[in-house]
Amino acid sequence: MQLLSAAKYDQREGDVAPLHGVIGCTQLEEEAEATRIVPTHTPQPPTTSHSVHHPHHVVPSGTSSYDIPGNTRKRKCDEVESDSEEERRITQAKVRQYLQLRRRLLLSQRKLVKAGQTGLKLPLCYVFSDLLLHLPRLSYVGNGGQGRGRRKSHMPDLSTPIDSSHPLEAQVPKTPPLYHVQESLDSLSLEGSGFSEEWFTNILQDVTKDLNKYGVCVVDDFLGEERADRILEEVRTLHSLGVMQAGQVVSQHVQDQARGKIRGDKITWVTGDEPHCSSIGQLVNVVDYIVAKANKHYDAGKLAQYNITWRTRAMVACYPGCDTHYVKHVDNPNGDGRCITAIYYLNKNWTPNDGGVLRIYPENCSDIIASINPCFDRMLFFWSDRRNPHEVMPAKIVRYAITVWYLDQKEREEYLARE
Repeated sequence: MQLLSAAKYDQREGDVAPLHGVIGCTQLEEEAEATRIVPTHTPQPPTTSHSVHHPHHVVPSGTSSYDIPGNTRKRKCDEVESDSEEERRITQAKVRQYLQLRRRLLLSQRKLVKAGQTGLKLPLCYVFSDLLLHLPRLSYVGNGGQGRGRRKSHMPDLSTPIDSSHPLEAQVPKTPPLYHVQESLDSLSLEGSGFSEEWFTNILQDVTKDLNKYGVCVVDDFLGEERADRILEEVRTLHSLGVMQAGQVVSQHVQDQARGKIRGDKITWVTGDEPHCSSIGQLVNVVDYIVAKANKHYDAGKLAQYNITWRTRAMVACYPGCDTHYVKHVDNPNGDGRCITAIYYLNKNWTPNDGGVLRIYPENCSDIIASINPCFDRMLFFWSDRRNPHEVMPAKIVRYAITVWYLDQKEREEYLARE
């Protein structure tokens, strides 16, 4: 909520009326009012008409002038003047006190309005109504109005906090340990690892072409069955060791009352250097090489607008069955730097009855849904931003996957500076 000052002070939208102007106008009005309040009694000179005598020298009520013979008249007149002077002093003291209080209220009001503009959650008109009565007429606008600073979305952020190792890190997703994306494989290491230059060339062409055309790229039989089996064995070992924890979302306070938990997977983060994780590390190196080459490819297209220099650790995820799922969300809804999501699936002999399908809803294509089956040794690339909202459908049996996010350097730096 923001407060907009009235137009009569010629202020820009969102500004508070100048305090000195408010005090000056108010003070003139109140001094004029005080002048009307203070009784000013001016004794009238004796008239030349016949004196009116009243029994017991009682002054008739409502009479502004009166005649009392002799010293009695003078004494009564002095008493009335003395009473009027005392009353005038008392009234003037009250007016001064009132003006001082009014100025203090206006000074306090400016601070309160500033507090309201910088984060006070409750409407000021309810909390400080006694002070707001003395301000110019205000109007209220929500996030649709012209405000200052970056607008926050009302929608909860259901994305994964990148590189969160425990629930507390989900509250500070802007400072994860990221890793440089390096082209760590050369022609010699390619041959030594069992990958051919031709294989990489074909993969690069598929990734650049499909990402630019569809925003999604699927590569089957990515590493071969033997390498995929070794990776699956390492993932199962991590699962059996109990190192996986419940997956978190950025907006932890959000609860999905209709469908239960927002996400039901268990996750852990690895670099590939940990014991029994060497095959996972080799997978990450291969994907690094593909993404780095695609980013600098002569036909990169939309990929060329990014400078992909960072990535997260590998997030190893397990959906333990029992209809565990992940509701529809966007990996990067707020410009945190993530530009490409890379997912590797490890589910042997998968069938449609096993569930766990990834559904992608491309932006501006309400009639198109991409259903990605989590088949064994399948690699998936897609844009991480709002172009690709997606969800994981309920998994009936255990479902394994490894995810790595690749980040654009400029967007990441702007995000950190903004937050």
